[in-house]
Amino acid sequence: MNEKEEKILTTIAMLIPKMSEPEKMYLLGQAEGMALMKRRQQSVAGKSDEESRELQEV
Repeated sequence: MNEKEEKILTTIAMLIPKMSEPEKMYLLGQAEGMALMKRRQQSVAGKSDEESRELQEV
């Protein structure tokens, strides 16, 4: 993990106790969405160009 990532995680860790439940749920949803997009990008990178275009259109 690089320095920028560590700073982001430290900031989030400090803010979570101050958040309301809806704010926490929103943050969780955003994080899950980013993780899903990252996994999708990684799986697309391993496929042919034609398959990649088909997956990106979905």
